[in-house]
Amino acid sequence: KTHGLIDNLVDSSMLSDDTRVVLVNAIYFWDNWKNQFNPNDTENRDFYITPDKTKSIPTMYQENSFNYYESEELDAQILEMPYKADNFSFVLWLPRKKDGLSDIVEKLRNPDTFIESLIHFTREKVKVYLPVMKVESSIDMKDLSIKANITEMFSASDEFKGILKDDIPLYISYVVQQAQILVTETGTEAAAATGVAISVLSFVYPPPEIIIVDANHPYVYS
Repeated sequence: KTHGLIDNLVDSSMLSDDTRVVLVNAIYFWDNWKNQFNPNDTENRDFYITPDKTKSIPTMYQENSFNYYESEELDAQILEMPYKADNFSFVLWLPRKKDGLSDIVEKLRNPDTFIESLIHFTREKVKVYLPVMKVESSIDMKDLSIKANITEMFSASDEFKGILKDDIPLYISYVVQQAQILVTETGTEAAAATGVAISVLSFVYPPPEIIIVDANHPYVYS
């Protein structure tokens, strides 16, 4: 169940007289921030869609201690914000450059780089500006699979033998994934669903400088 976040995953246009099986997989996540944002501190601020184009959007603010790291390799700030369930957290990779999203995404495709960016956190005092956001996506996984040379399941074969009582050859005609993520002052709510249609055929120091993480341009999160 996705608690109403995702509906109409399987559109009627995906079904035909040849459709025999529809497989649906759904996941749902919801949790509060361990350190919640005060809604009274949320205000409209400029978000840079491009270095030259902005849009005013509701932006949350808080000052707190978080796990933080500055990566020279990624040229980015990395912030970890925990949820109340301690085994989950929201991680933000914010490129230093307002147009640095594509570069950081490409670098994070390397598993070693991705892991390296998450093992050097130190506890720091941070001022965080984070947009309230709702993200929705729908991805045709069939096209992506074919591009990755995963093609056998899309043509009639014995791959799915045994699903039906008769031995009519089956093949996958659609694989669609929808996802929705809500990030607000209280926490994060996320859901994803995949539908598959199968068809016939102690010292006192001066206070440290407070770090500012201002997510006012495109960033990566997980």
